[in-house]
Amino acid sequence: MASSSKRSLPCVLLLLLAVFHHGCSSARAHRRAGDMEGSMSTDDSSMIERFQRWKAAYNKSYATVAEERRRFRVYARNMAYIEATNAEAEAAGLTYELGETAYTDLTNQEFMAMYTAPAPAQLPADESVITTRAGPVDAVGGAPGQLPVYVNLSTSAPASVDWRASGAVTPAKNQGRCGTHNP
Repeated sequence: MASSSKRSLPCVLLLLLAVFHHGCSSARAHRRAGDMEGSMSTDDSSMIERFQRWKAAYNKSYATVAEERRRFRVYARNMAYIEATNAEAEAAGLTYELGETAYTDLTNQEFMAMYTAPAPAQLPADESVITTRAGPVDAVGGAPGQLPVYVNLSTSAPASVDWRASGAVTPAKNQGRCGTHNP
């Protein structure tokens, strides 16, 4: 009997530590939310609540209260843009709708720097043009216009193809920063 209680003691201690840690982190999150509220209006308070829900949904956390405040301001500006754009789109009869994403706390400049490649105009001229001594060549190595063209006369093309139903289209994937994804 004493042997089994010795084995369960570490489990009980681990459980108590987990409960204590959860309580501390929850209290810390509430303090941060309180720090952010300060002298904000009712509209700001509802935006803070949205921000807290968004952070939980996307598992976001920030190193300092100052960084969290800055991210909140960016989030609030982006949400104002999203809501205004959606209202304009609806009034114009457009069918798209913008919404929150994992990037709603980033400025446009931050997003572009993190997730896009430099514009081709920024590449050095010698890297953007490929030339050969032989002149232009097509994909199979011959000069354009000199290769036979094959046409399948036994069937006709369908009027439309749903590539999703064929399994040719996969869901969008987060490939991370430009140049870090695997082909």
